[in-house]
Amino acid sequence: MVDLQGRKRTLTRTFGEVGGLAWSPNGKEIWFTGASELGLVSIYAVTPSGAMRTVAQMPADLRLQDIAPDGRLLLTTLEERAGVYFLGPGETRARELTWLDFGTNPVLSADGKRMLLTENGEGT
Repeated sequence: MVDLQGRKRTLTRTFGEVGGLAWSPNGKEIWFTGASELGLVSIYAVTPSGAMRTVAQMPADLRLQDIAPDGRLLLTTLEERAGVYFLGPGETRARELTWLDFGTNPVLSADGKRMLLTENGEGT
């Protein structure tokens, strides 16, 4: 926070990632989204005196954009997907082998009958 004389003051602990700042409807708190060291995103509120609380925790990569006067939140999300597809001999359409959000690093076994892959994403 910066006052009118240009003095800076840190109100929160350090986060792995921070996004979206908005004043609460009553103007007494600053709300923001912050990611923990594990990458879990939550909405936090902090007062100008530095008292912080968790408003909401979410299993998605949501970002606070604004708060309406009636308290409704405008949130956005960023979704990245990566899929692993397989097209076998004689097949005309590839099949997706990814079952969550982010399948990567596919490796076929020596005999070509099995596949190993890494699966990540919100579902994990």
